[in-house]
Amino acid sequence: MLTDEEQRLVRKYCLLPIAAVAALCTAIGLGVVLVVLEAVDHVAMHARDIFMPGLYLYLALTAACLAFAVYGFLTPRLGMQRTAWLDISRKMYLAQIQAQERARAAQGGPYLKGDAPDVGPLMPGTMGVAAATSREAYRAARVTANFFGVSLPRPGKVVMAVVLVPVLILTAVYVPPYVSSIRTARAGQRAAAETMDRLESLLQAKCWDVYADDPLERYSEYGYDISGYLNDSWDEYLFVTVSPAGQVSELSYHVQVDVTRPKEENIDYITASLKSLQTLLAGADLPLAAEDLLDEYPLPEAFLQAFREGSYYEPIDMTARGDAGSHVYFSYFTTSEEEYTEYSSSSIYVYVGEY
Repeated sequence: MLTDEEQRLVRKYCLLPIAAVAALCTAIGLGVVLVVLEAVDHVAMHARDIFMPGLYLYLALTAACLAFAVYGFLTPRLGMQRTAWLDISRKMYLAQIQAQERARAAQGGPYLKGDAPDVGPLMPGTMGVAAATSREAYRAARVTANFFGVSLPRPGKVVMAVVLVPVLILTAVYVPPYVSSIRTARAGQRAAAETMDRLESLLQAKCWDVYADDPLERYSEYGYDISGYLNDSWDEYLFVTVSPAGQVSELSYHVQVDVTRPKEENIDYITASLKSLQTLLAGADLPLAAEDLLDEYPLPEAFLQAFREGSYYEPIDMTARGDAGSHVYFSYFTTSEEEYTEYSSSSIYVYVGEY
């Protein structure tokens, strides 16, 4: 019979190949798990960058699984060539010889070829003393365990442990940022809702009509928009974007241009309209992403000169910087004369923001 140490060795060589296959599959499957976790982080939690601790942990776990798989495949194959396993093989060989001797004695003497009872092979090589492959080593270990009646844990438990432990560890590292993202998003929604309420009150007092998003209705990683129209012709309006954190981050001013009117009339109208739009929020106590967002930005003289000298059907673009570094874009949008129809329109657009 086998000693306790020999039984543990048999169990080890039976379970290691199974665990090695599971580890190899896990090393491959962890890539899928990482993609799913990153997808949740980007889509549901609105992250914009890869979670680097998760990536590093994935690489470490994958390397550990591959190393364990190599260990699990090679250990039984090499270990069966050592003294400890050779001693077990000898015991099994002698036990088989004794079983055949007892069977021969029970029949009262020698027996013809083919009459011997099926007690298994006699050659040590068939018992995996020096198994050529990991599969043969596993089969040899199973034959030995069955012959000596060594109890083995269920393979399913081993596979579950090898697969679930790395997956759970990788998943667990994403839980804190998930929780933090949810808390940050909810706090941002509340802050954005307060800013939107204040903007809506200011614009409703001075505009003909106002349209606003509701941050509490849905979260948006791109921010929330509110627009105010000065009159019912919808040709003069202000467009404000509030960031997910609740700060005013962008403003744009739009004024329609009547291509049937003289240039100077349009310039006077545009200048007055932009001044009216840019003073709608002047002096308002609002959280700003940049201090110069609510400053007035009249059209540059170079822009006006290009507008005077050019055609109504030629676009114009210019850029500038505010006192606090905000980007300012001045644009004249139009359509070529050949494509201009009664449904076409031309407008002046002034943008102030981070980009």
